[in-house]
Amino acid sequence: MAHVINSINTTASGLCHHLDSAIDDAHHQYATDLTLSADALLFGRNTFDLFMQFWPDAVNGDHLPVKTLALARAFAKTPKLVVSNRPVELTWNNTRHVQGPASEQGCAGA
Repeated sequence: MAHVINSINTTASGLCHHLDSAIDDAHHQYATDLTLSADALLFGRNTFDLFMQFWPDAVNGDHLPVKTLALARAFAKTPKLVVSNRPVELTWNNTRHVQGPASEQGCAGA
């Protein structure tokens, strides 16, 4: 049976926007180890769109800190599943689109 691990960055004050967090080397190492231990990463559409703004190109970012580059490479290596009702541009390697639920009661913008 598969295991599902939910990981979200949240500050002590409850904020979870990526710009509200201070990410250090220890966090990058934790995220890299967690990513490399996964059989796949499961994204909702909005989170996937945020990741697409940085991570696919970061794998070639030799100017980035070593731990950030390692995480970018882990993301690139690990299969990614994107659940969405809308078409998904599959330009990030190892990415597949999974059709979201037909119901209109799902998350907004999925």
